[in-house]
Amino acid sequence: MAITDNKLVANDVATVLDVLTRTVMNPANHPTGPTEAVLNYLRVWFPIPETLLRGMAQYHLWLSGSRAAEFHVPGSCRETSDFDFYTHYDAQCIGGSMRLLQDQGVIWDDPFDVLRTLLDAQRPTVMSISRDKLYRMVYMPTNSSHAKDIVTLLPTLRDYLQEGGSRSVSIGEQGILNIGPERRTHGEYGHSISIVTGHTTFHERKKVQLIFAKNRTPLDHIMAFYGSHVQCAITAYGTFHLYYQKATDRGSYIWPNNSQHPDSVRAAMQKYKERGWQFDSKAGNTDRTVFRSLANAPVDGSRSEMFNIPLPLPREVERERRDALQHLVWREGGGRTEALTSRRNTNTARCEQESDAGEREEWAKNCDMIRRYHLGRIAGSEVHPDRIPLL
Repeated sequence: MAITDNKLVANDVATVLDVLTRTVMNPANHPTGPTEAVLNYLRVWFPIPETLLRGMAQYHLWLSGSRAAEFHVPGSCRETSDFDFYTHYDAQCIGGSMRLLQDQGVIWDDPFDVLRTLLDAQRPTVMSISRDKLYRMVYMPTNSSHAKDIVTLLPTLRDYLQEGGSRSVSIGEQGILNIGPERRTHGEYGHSISIVTGHTTFHERKKVQLIFAKNRTPLDHIMAFYGSHVQCAITAYGTFHLYYQKATDRGSYIWPNNSQHPDSVRAAMQKYKERGWQFDSKAGNTDRTVFRSLANAPVDGSRSEMFNIPLPLPREVERERRDALQHLVWREGGGRTEALTSRRNTNTARCEQESDAGEREEWAKNCDMIRRYHLGRIAGSEVHPDRIPLL
């Protein structure tokens, strides 16, 4: 009897182990946790994603747009889609973000490329140059690496700088420079923004954009997007998609009164339609106001997942920012979306302390990056990153 019982027990154990092997112990049946998932996603283009996320916390850098949407809903981006990073209009945040991405293999475009393109193009040629670009080219210091003809061209452009708008600049058959009348433009996003462009060099070459604007946080940019399918982000603390459930069905709400430029909206929508996405304009045209919160996900159709990565921040700062992200509240109505999260600044003892030598050196490097890429008008070089709003 004892032998028979042992055989039964052995058979039972074998059966249980077989079930465990095929189910619970099978990695295919255990979805990767959010931390490992985002690291694997970013590692394709950025060699050390852990370092990238830690730096994103330090410099208030968010990844949004179609590349962030792809993490949540595969098929949201194309092979040619850009990596759109957003940060605050602050010298430390911008300079630090540029250095961070540069350390991850990103090569930033030469700010004088636009003039080189103009001078090297077949004549006659016409191109539009924004006032901000003209300003940087004319008033920011140059160095010996810049071609002599570019430096010679700068004084001519100086007389055509105006607030806002852009100028049509052309070189005629005889090499004569012609500058047309001012044209008002707000760019793709419908408001005045600045963009630094570059590309990745790890694995595959992909365009990278660092985007920032006065009085706009990364969250403000996301709330201004034309459609709900790209209202998402990857941050150092976690990732979220405000309208995840809608996006999983290849659907998007259109917000007609958000601030992106109509022409760019039509072009972007067409690209998504070609991939089978459907756009719902009815929800965006109603006068009904709806309040939503990531704390109510997935009831509100949103999604948020927090990461477990050690960050180089004071514990209280990290806790407050994680909490602000997890309890993000926004309002939709009148054809637009608006964040209702508190704009109070982080309040920690570190904010009031004088920076140590290492931190001052870090600030100096960030400011040097700003100068090198002719972004010298960016204010806030003395603003400590901990004073930036929570989101």
